[in-house]
Amino acid sequence: MLKAAAVLALALAAAAPAAAQSNAAQSEAAQSDAAWVRPEVQRLVQPSNAKRLEALRRLLDEKGVRYEIHEFPGSEESRGVPGHNLVITLGDGPKDIVLGAHYDAEALDSGQLVEGVVDNAASVVALVRAAESLAGRDNQHRIRIVFFDQEELGLLGSEAWLKSQDRSRIAAAVNFDVVGYGDTVIYGGLKSDTAGVVREAVQTVCARKAIDCIRFQSYPPSDDRSFAAAGVPVVSIGLQPAADAHQMWLLMHKGPHSGLAQGVTPRVFSLIHTPADNMGALEPSAVVLAWEMAVDVVIELDEKLAPR
Repeated sequence: MLKAAAVLALALAAAAPAAAQSNAAQSEAAQSDAAWVRPEVQRLVQPSNAKRLEALRRLLDEKGVRYEIHEFPGSEESRGVPGHNLVITLGDGPKDIVLGAHYDAEALDSGQLVEGVVDNAASVVALVRAAESLAGRDNQHRIRIVFFDQEELGLLGSEAWLKSQDRSRIAAAVNFDVVGYGDTVIYGGLKSDTAGVVREAVQTVCARKAIDCIRFQSYPPSDDRSFAAAGVPVVSIGLQPAADAHQMWLLMHKGPHSGLAQGVTPRVFSLIHTPADNMGALEPSAVVLAWEMAVDVVIELDEKLAPR
């Protein structure tokens, strides 16, 4: 995620020092409530994407969550290495609501994998928790939770999975990418949401939870683009600290005319796809918020899109 935006931001920064890390304080109570976050995210820190998938499978097996593996062929972009999406299916219904997040991490020029905590192990752990929450609910739609492979190679996993599906069954999709820290929801990728149902669901949840949410007309690329290309109403959701979220909006929408001082750039652009994307960047409260958002948005969509 965010590669194109990162190039723009780095150009505007003119080699200035990276922005200071978020100084958002977390209460002792919030840390205690989120005690499960760090160990579960840490499990996904692995030396290869195949090992990340193994760790995810072990986590789901221990939780008793059933899943299937969707394998897709290797390509020029993957140097012939096949990919493996992991799919959880909850319940039944005439239509599907899809929750998605990619589990693969970026490889450096040396071939070494970054830890990929913010991008995107935090989202994976949030959606694992969402799967547990939604499994106990009498949903009116079939819920599909898909963990995509090879997003970092060009959204290959989501494209392959959609090609294997009856896309007319998919009523809506919600993608999570980069939710490892921050308390402000950013969302976009809504071009295929022509009726505004997904946008309204996100806005309703934000209002109900009384949290800051910023809509982006221009949103960094992630797996939502595969759903949009397939004509599926979709939204992509991330988290940032408040100041970074507003700076990012200015960069994405105003570019060189953003009005930001030279060298001011959101921390995320110097964090993801680098060795700095490690456990030290993680804020457990952000993962808890992403989990809650995933569950609440799916429930809102389940009700809004139910047959009348």
